[in-house]
Amino acid sequence: MTNSEIIMRATIAKKVYTEEEVAKLIKTYGSLPLYTFQEWKKAGYSVKKGQHAKLSCIIWLPSTKAYAEKDIVTGEGKEIDTTHFFPKLAYFFGPDQVEKRG
Repeated sequence: MTNSEIIMRATIAKKVYTEEEVAKLIKTYGSLPLYTFQEWKKAGYSVKKGQHAKLSCIIWLPSTKAYAEKDIVTGEGKEIDTTHFFPKLAYFFGPDQVEKRG
């Protein structure tokens, strides 16, 4: 299950949006207009003072720790990719909870 599917199911289960609203939003925007604090910040918005997240749910985040390992015979170093995913509680805010930064 993708993070988008997790968020979509959580919004319905926690009654943030109805199934019909979710379908309409996805059809109109391609995804739900719920983003984390950092995602809104990167887009040039700030969360209004005093706002609490509309939704909190556990999503999967990638960990891209890599380490170098030397080959015993050649002495050459090579990077080993150790990418994996871990569960993380995330908080999501809607467009009515943010404002464009000046």
